[in-house]
Amino acid sequence: MRHHRGDEIRLRADIQNRLEDFALSKLFGAQGLDGDAPIFGVTVRVKNISGAVMPRWSLCQLGDYIIDPDVTDQGRRDPTVEALAPVWPDIFGTLAVVTHPIPDDKFGRALVYGICPATVDVITADDQFAAPDHSDPTQLKSCDTGEVRIFGSPAVGTRTPMVAVGFAHQVLWTYERTADYPGDDVELLSLENDLAFSGSDTVTLIDTRTLMDDQETGDRGLCQQIGSKFYAMQAVC
Repeated sequence: MRHHRGDEIRLRADIQNRLEDFALSKLFGAQGLDGDAPIFGVTVRVKNISGAVMPRWSLCQLGDYIIDPDVTDQGRRDPTVEALAPVWPDIFGTLAVVTHPIPDDKFGRALVYGICPATVDVITADDQFAAPDHSDPTQLKSCDTGEVRIFGSPAVGTRTPMVAVGFAHQVLWTYERTADYPGDDVELLSLENDLAFSGSDTVTLIDTRTLMDDQETGDRGLCQQIGSKFYAMQAVC
């Protein structure tokens, strides 16, 4: 059946996604669907609702379904979710890496599980892990341990090394109190030697069960990082 100018055309989701990826590559100068870097893993189709362009290899935070697989047939082929700019400290286990630049209010793809490049502020060349940067949660900051694994030993500075996303769901830290309980601020330390590491951050310790209510300034303990939040754990006796 021939179509005429102005006629509505219904496309399969995979064809529509290919056309949108092609248009984005032309708009932003990417070289082919995967550009100049490999991507291995699971991606999800997202709509940028952040109000600004999401750069390639930046972090986004996933929100609600836009095309729900339980509601529409197209959703079963390719479910689509909202993509927001991460805001510290409200990030909680929903991060993904943007694989191509996504203009505001447009669709693109983000890696939720697998291996791809990502923008990382490398503090020490020996750092093998990264977590969202407090000062700019759209990128990662290298550290002794974290949610994301860095491959290789990139030079200090803002880099785009290959990283593994979605494999570590919780991380253990040693911390040191900067104030008597119930002060919330603690300094993260190396899990291996209890010493402050390069790029150490002061974070808010969540202790809703008052596990650490007898601690004073300088006391140390263990906390569990899930997403970007830090939860107190019972100290080892």
